[in-house]
Order: sequence, then structure tokens, then C-alpha cells
Amino acid sequence: ILATLGPASSAAGILRRMMLCGLDAVRLNFSHGTPETHLGNARLVRALNKKYRRHMRVLQDLKGNRIRIGLLKAPIALKKKQAVTLVQSMTAPEPGEIPFDYRGSLKVIKKGHFIFIDDGSIALEIKAAPGRDTIKCEVAAGGILKERKGVNIPLARLDFPLLSAEDRSDIEFGLALDCDFIAQSFVRSRAEVAAVSRLVKPRLPGCKIIAKIE
Repeated sequence: ILATLGPASSAAGILRRMMLCGLDAVRLNFSHGTPETHLGNARLVRALNKKYRRHMRVLQDLKGNRIRIGLLKAPIALKKKQAVTLVQSMTAPEPGEIPFDYRGSLKVIKKGHFIFIDDGSIALEIKAAPGRDTIKCEVAAGGILKERKGVNIPLARLDFPLLSAEDRSDIEFGLALDCDFIAQSFVRSRAEVAAVSRLVKPRLPGCKIIAKIE
């Protein structure tokens, strides 16, 4: 049983009750929170393990190469068959446009590809070849779109590094925390797993690496 630690579950009394109910490991989500928060949570887990002779594990969950919706003035209600335009920007330049923070070339994204937002709850079908910094789409599955939600374009080979500079820095922090597991998000190839392994295994051989399948 794996539990993400957040504002509702980081108090010692609550985590103790979760542990006594059978919690095996805690997830430190590095897409949110601060290093100080994650350090405090890891120390709390270790203190509870020592006091109650348990062995809860600590899992560090890296951000990975993630795309997010930019900043919106208000949530947007998207209806099926509605035409929308995605723009490479942190804010929408024009009314009706949806900003997203991917900075790579759009040439690898083709007409007919699907874009999934918010863990797939919203789906867009690309209706024309992308422009220099815009993608014209039609809503295939509607919903309420909120800012900073994750974006996935599974059929496109997007231009990302094996490991972002932010993930490299977070791995260093995870090694200092002596994490039991390090999970990489949005894994696309064995090379990305190997890149994490090369940083982790020489210094923390017992740490297990997890490839998250999105």
C-alpha cells in the first residue's frame, strides 16, 4: 500500500494511524511541495519506523518531462466538437486560445494525433498540421479545463532530454534522503530509465528504480 504524503497526511498522528492500518511506503511527489517539506516527511517516516519497529519505505517521484496547461483567467468549459487552439505560451494571447508550456518543435505532432489533458479526462483531436507555435484541435471528450493540468501527446516523439536539469537536481536530493525507490514519470524508452540508473546505482545500490507508465 503506497500513500502520497501531502497536507492532509503529513502530521505525525495521521501518518502513524496510516502505518498501523498497513501502509507499506510513502510517496514524495516532487511535482509539488518544497525540499524542506519532503525532508521533514522522510524524517517523520524514519522516526516512526524506529519507534514502532516498522519498515515503511520512501519513494521519490520525479517530475519527468511533463507538459502542462498554462495560466488561465478562469476554468474553461470544453464541449464535444468545439474548435480550440493550443498556443505555446504561459498565458493565452487571445480569447479562446489555450496556453501550454511545451517549448520544443511542433513538427513531430501530426493531424489526427490526440492530445490528452488532466489524466485523459479531456481529449483533443488535432485537425490540421500545427503552425509555428499553435495547434488547431477539436474537442473529442469535453470537460472543465483548469490551469497547470498535465498534457500528454502519446503518438508524437517530443523533443525532450533524457533527464531534465530539474530531475537531476531532485535525484541528488533523493540520494541524500536515502530513498528506497526513485520513480521516473513519463518514461518513453529504456534509455531514460538507464539515465536515472547511472546517477543512482553507484551511490545508492539498494535503491529501486520505477518507470511510471502514463
